[in-house]
Amino acid sequence: MAALVAVLAIWVWAPAQGLVMVWGAAIPLVAVSLFVTPVAWRGVCPLATLNEFGNRWRVAEPPSPALQQALGVAGLVLFPVLAGGVLSVALVGFVGWWLRRALRSPRPA
Repeated sequence: MAALVAVLAIWVWAPAQGLVMVWGAAIPLVAVSLFVTPVAWRGVCPLATLNEFGNRWRVAEPPSPALQQALGVAGLVLFPVLAGGVLSVALVGFVGWWLRRALRSPRPA
């Protein structure tokens, strides 16, 4: 946690050096942690953590076919809703970035 706070602090106060540090040091170290100790990787990667939970918590018997079908339908309905929310946030961010850039650029005479 302290390393994350330090990286974020450097990123805020010196964005150029922070970006170099993140991509030059932090990202390669995170990837190396997968090979050094998979337990540390589970603490870094959310998908690896979820996979570990799935392997530890087994149910005694699978859900009924009706429940499986209901969960499948719910997943098919919720996926576009969640994906649409993510895409709309990305679109709003892009439009904001574009407007800020357009308003800052000098207009030709």
